Amino acid sequence: MQRDRVHELRRYLRDEENGPEIESDQSRGRPAPPMMLMSSGAPLIQLPRPEECPVAGRAMLDAVNLRRSRRTYNDQPLTLLQISYMLYVCQGYQCPRPGQQSYAAFRTVPSAGCRHPLDTYLAVRSVEGVPAGVYRFLPREHALELARACDPEELRAQVTAAANGQRFCGDASVCVFWAADMYRSEWRYPLTAHKVVLLDAGHACQNLYWACEALQLGTCAVASYNQKKCDALLGVDGEDVFTIYLAPVGAPR
Repeated sequence: MQRDRVHELRRYLRDEENGPEIESDQSRGRPAPPMMLMSSGAPLIQLPRPEECPVAGRAMLDAVNLRRSRRTYNDQPLTLLQISYMLYVCQGYQCPRPGQQSYAAFRTVPSAGCRHPLDTYLAVRSVEGVPAGVYRFLPREHALELARACDPEELRAQVTAAANGQRFCGDASVCVFWAADMYRSEWRYPLTAHKVVLLDAGHACQNLYWACEALQLGTCAVASYNQKKCDALLGVDGEDVFTIYLAPVGAPR
C-alpha cells in the first residue's frame, strides 16, 4: 500500500499526463482567471521603488558562494526599502506579455506558461513604519495590503505554530508565505499544473535567497508546515488557494 502511494506521488513529477488528448479550459476558449492577486479595496502601503534600496553590491558569484540557510535573527527591524527590494526580486511585476495583456505578464521569476500562480503574503512582526499583521503583496501596484492586523507577540506564536513549532520562523522580522492559486495554472495545464507550480515556488524562493544575500539579511526555505494553520493565518480557502512554501527573513545574529 505504501509503495503504491509512493508511485502515485512520483507520477506528479513525471511529465506523463499532458498529451495532445488533454483539452484545457484555455483551448476551450474559457476566460482566463485574474493573472495576479487583486486588491480587495483596503488601503495600501505603497512600497518604494526597489532600485532606491541600497544593497551590498555583491557580485552574483559572491552571492552564490555566500548563500546559506540562516535560522537565527536579531531584533533589528527591517526597513520598507528592504521589503520592497526583496519582494520585487522574488515576485515583481514588470509588464503585460505582448499579445496576452489580459491574462499574462512578465515577472522577475520564470513561470510555466507565464501563469504565475503564486501569491505572496507577509507575516510582518517588525518592519519600520508598518503595523504588525498579515499582508498581501500586490505585484502590479507594488504595494502591501493589510489582510489582518495582529499583536506582534501573538503573530510570533501563530507563525511558529503554523511552521510546526519551528521557533525561528516566528522570531523573524518577517515571514514570507507563498500560496498557490491553482486555477491560474490549471486553466492552461489541467493535469501537469501540480508539478509546475512546485517548480515556480522553487524559482521564487531562490530569488529571495539572492535578495537577502544582497541586503545582508538571512532567510531559510521551509517546507515543513501545518497546512490548516498556514491557510488560516493567510486567510485563504485551503482548496483553490493554499500555502505551499514559506521562508522567514531577518537580520542574521
